[in-house]
Amino acid sequence: MIASLFRRQLGVTLTSVPFFLAVSITVRRSLRALGAESEVSILKIFRLPTKKLESMKKPVAYAVAPLALVVCARILLGAVGTPEVWAQARPFYEGKTVNLIVFGAPGGGNDFLARLLIRHMPKHISGKPGFLVQNMPGAAGMIATNYLYTVAKPDGLTIGLIAPGLYQAQLIGRPEVQFDWAKLGWIGTDETSVLVIYIRADTGYKTVDDVRMPTDSLLCAESGVGSRNYAYVRLIGEVFGAKFKPVVGYKGSADMNLAVERGEVVCRSTSVAALLTTEPLKRWLKTRFIQLLVQSGKERHAAFPDVPTVWDLAEKYRLPEEDRQLMALALAAVDFGRPFVAPPGLPKDRL
Repeated sequence: MIASLFRRQLGVTLTSVPFFLAVSITVRRSLRALGAESEVSILKIFRLPTKKLESMKKPVAYAVAPLALVVCARILLGAVGTPEVWAQARPFYEGKTVNLIVFGAPGGGNDFLARLLIRHMPKHISGKPGFLVQNMPGAAGMIATNYLYTVAKPDGLTIGLIAPGLYQAQLIGRPEVQFDWAKLGWIGTDETSVLVIYIRADTGYKTVDDVRMPTDSLLCAESGVGSRNYAYVRLIGEVFGAKFKPVVGYKGSADMNLAVERGEVVCRSTSVAALLTTEPLKRWLKTRFIQLLVQSGKERHAAFPDVPTVWDLAEKYRLPEEDRQLMALALAAVDFGRPFVAPPGLPKDRL
């Protein structure tokens, strides 16, 4: 056991000459007080160089052997280090809890993804840490991202699921931005998202052509100006002339869906994943309470083959190259999916 401990911690073996020389000197100095016979017995047991003493007897050697083992074990343990040193060999995450900051409110698609993920993450991380979801909604994810960048320690015990469209807020220089998008510790994403805009079916509007016609604006619920959904709604309005007017300030998906149900607003942008996995959206699709107008992917999602993409509309309306470039910039947030990040400065071995 001592040998294996040395091999693990120091990379030496008990047969190495330098190792035996060090032990020989230490043992001699430590046990000289026990007398010549004891010293000789111990050194013989460990085959260390010593002078032959004719008076040495086997019974003495056998009697001293246990003492030799104990003393040398203490010497070796002292060389290896204290339990604090051994702890360094334990997985960093063993016995620890990782705090997962989620920019959405409880009950939304991002919250659902986070809580699904933490059921499986521990078994894939050395040390099997616990996970705790902390919802931090508000300002379209700005609050959560600012917290991760300026407050959370880069120790591997705090990570975040952030809003993918916030790079746009940094690009246009919004004063509330306290982060540098490129300096975040990028962990990964679940998938490339596809966004859709839905509208209440009882409005009578079924296509983007229809929503270009109203004289009054169609109110769409959004969490804030930095969200990818907000950017998507604005994009459809600016490029295709849809009469959408985002209404910001909702804390999360649950509040926005409730606003649609109550009739405070009539439309909203969300992801296909949320449509297919969360309530009340699944029920609304089944009961045809909502109508899908347009989706963001370059190709139509298999679940909604009859809903045109923005690129279908770009061809239909023969958009100029400048507008197509604007679309590509705005829709880059979709390619980020739902990104998981860490505070800047996290050591690479923990990222």
